Amino acid sequence: MGSLVVRCYLKKYDQDLDTLIVCGSPSENKLTETALFLAHSACKIRSKRPGRLFQKIAFAAYREQLKEGESPNSWISYNKENVTEYDADPLDGFIFTNNGFLNLFLLMKNTYSKKGWDVKHPSLPILFIAGADDPCIGSKKQYAEAMTFLRKRGYSRVRGVLFRHRRHEILNEDGVDKVYRVIFDFLESSEEA
Repeated sequence: MGSLVVRCYLKKYDQDLDTLIVCGSPSENKLTETALFLAHSACKIRSKRPGRLFQKIAFAAYREQLKEGESPNSWISYNKENVTEYDADPLDGFIFTNNGFLNLFLLMKNTYSKKGWDVKHPSLPILFIAGADDPCIGSKKQYAEAMTFLRKRGYSRVRGVLFRHRRHEILNEDGVDKVYRVIFDFLESSEEA
């Protein structure tokens, strides 16, 4: 969700940023309006009730790529130790309330809305990074479309890197030094420009 939040911040306050790194970005979901309608309806009945239906809808596709015997949360990482720690932590893996899902869907809608972009810093260096096997990005095509969306809003320095054999939490996968090298190089080159 952080990558949605930072783009909503970018939408209004890009002049306050020197660089932006968008990590593990969810792709635009064409069913957002339908999900919003359902979430609004569910909130009228019980807004603080766990949104089990929305949980299934939101994460069912993430689990399709998993192998038999893998934890349902394995979509976050190939690193089994990372997933085991996630599964064991009572603060991880909770189900949002219906209201929580409503706000998540509103955040998605706002992120990909063409309205309200105050592009005051069109030359802002923006780097998208993600695992090539991260189900959040949808597909390589959708990942590219997320970057194209910002270019069409007026940002001229948007680029992205997909890391092979990595899922959602690319900073918790093995060989993380490759990811940090890309981040460091991006920040260094942005400073020089």
